[in-house]
Amino acid sequence: MRTGMMLLASVTGLVVASNAGTSATLSEYFTTMTPKVIDRDYAPRFISTIPFSADLNGDGKEDLIVLGADYPQNGATSYAPQPGRVFLGDGNGNFSAAPATQFPVDTLRTVHPRKVLFSDFNLDGQLDMFIASHGWDASPFPGEQNRLYLSQPNGGWRDETEQLPQLSGFSHTAASGDLSGRGLMDVIVGNGYAGQNHILSYALLNNGSGQFTMTRQPIPVAAQQTLDLESGHQFNGATLTDLDGDGLPELIITGNNVSSFDKLTHSTILWNRSGVFNDASKTELPTSSLPFATHIDLDAQAIDANGDGLPDLVIVGTQGQPFYDGWFVQLLLNRGDHTFVDATESNLGADDRFGGVSGVATRTSWPIWVKVLDYNGDGFPDFAVEYSYFLQQSQPLIFLNDGTGHFTTLKVGDFVTAGNEWMLGSAHLVPTRNGYSFITLQLYPGSGGLLLTGLLANKPYRVHSVSTGTPSQTLKRRLKLLRQ
Repeated sequence: MRTGMMLLASVTGLVVASNAGTSATLSEYFTTMTPKVIDRDYAPRFISTIPFSADLNGDGKEDLIVLGADYPQNGATSYAPQPGRVFLGDGNGNFSAAPATQFPVDTLRTVHPRKVLFSDFNLDGQLDMFIASHGWDASPFPGEQNRLYLSQPNGGWRDETEQLPQLSGFSHTAASGDLSGRGLMDVIVGNGYAGQNHILSYALLNNGSGQFTMTRQPIPVAAQQTLDLESGHQFNGATLTDLDGDGLPELIITGNNVSSFDKLTHSTILWNRSGVFNDASKTELPTSSLPFATHIDLDAQAIDANGDGLPDLVIVGTQGQPFYDGWFVQLLLNRGDHTFVDATESNLGADDRFGGVSGVATRTSWPIWVKVLDYNGDGFPDFAVEYSYFLQQSQPLIFLNDGTGHFTTLKVGDFVTAGNEWMLGSAHLVPTRNGYSFITLQLYPGSGGLLLTGLLANKPYRVHSVSTGTPSQTLKRRLKLLRQ
């Protein structure tokens, strides 16, 4: 990590967007945010790589959730839960700490948080927050208690972790959705690796007030089934989304093939059958034609890429040997018959599919999340990728859809000059008043506290993607744009 002095001295200008289908510069769309201390006294050992964000208080402005962490670096063998913070946004790139009377940050303490779910669990119209964590990331992998914060009538939140199963699970992921069509948001907790306590994945069924009943009946966790971690079915990601239009969400589990022990080598869809998922109704998704010998799929999200009304899928991940190095993006088109076809090579440019060298530690960061959004406001769904660390100039950040499911990209080098990649942080995009902004956090415990910087949108990006589709597809897209 850079020193605070280097950070403050490194703010520079932006560069020409060479591959966005326009001669305009991205400097027309962004203003460099002067680094600003937003919490001078905040001093956890580490913070989670990417901040989480959502409009927590329902004022139409995105808020930030920063979670503390403790990693086994530099030979450390002891650990402790680290404090977190909640910052309320004003829509202009400014964030202020939520009052203690509003959010109980004194209990917001985590060792290794993996995923935060924002959903209205208690049906009061406000977002609640579920935190899935796996704890100390070294032997004996003791696990960690997941956490729950529910909104209250006074506009604040209350720690309701006691409503959850009191378990130290090795939770790598979680997903929320209305499993059985009751109008209530349930949770699937994904324990894709054993950890010390060997706690299998489970479902949390909501009673409508944010109180949950733990059960494994709706999911295949028995011996040799898809979610049986004891038989080598390791997974890092879980997503709930409706893929067949029946109003019930499917469960997507991401796969990997790092070792001979791994049995869940393909990301897999478990189709929802009246609130139940089983191996009798599943689809193994095709793996991408990558040059990597091994791969780890980390996140999957639904996107209707080609506008046919069928939810397609974007999957991002990394190579497994050396462990977590390099990145890849995969696009899968929904055929509508519970099968998907890999359209990565036909619909993404050659430089936008993967980065890194198979079997070589290049210190190329890996993607953590996919975010589906309409970045340029043309009515077609685009997607953005958030990475772990050490961004490189050639890494694609935003994939612009031409309306036919073909994508061109805005890369790191389109936003910042070489040497200033740190300004983008992990490429966390937050909607602000004039478009999507990059929000970056830097922690300097004991010397500077928590610093916020990034690129603030000063006007919406409205450049359309250059079509790579057929002439007829391009014509249809242009006619649709003219009608808008």
